[in-house]
Amino acid sequence: MAICKLCLKDKQLIKKSHIIPNFMYREMLVDNNKIKFFSPSERIQGRGKIRKLHTGEYEGGILCAECDNEHLGDIYENYAARAIYGGKLPENENPICTNYVNENYS
Repeated sequence: MAICKLCLKDKQLIKKSHIIPNFMYREMLVDNNKIKFFSPSERIQGRGKIRKLHTGEYEGGILCAECDNEHLGDIYENYAARAIYGGKLPENENPICTNYVNENYS
């Protein structure tokens, strides 16, 4: 038992929490949710192989299962995936984006 970094309750913490959510890798995924990985310089030289890596960086002992799965996964990651990649969001949940121009930089 330890203190969850989100809910601040003394709970059993999970061993692997994604630091970057899986949906952020969407355009890089191939078979079985793996990422294609290769060295461009090696490929140009005719060397090196394309490897498939598991997604994500993990950190252990920071979140309880409830916070990781229900709060972050089901609520916030689901919303972020729909807001970023397009999806049906209720009108009152659509992000409002404004472009600003810094006249000191071109």
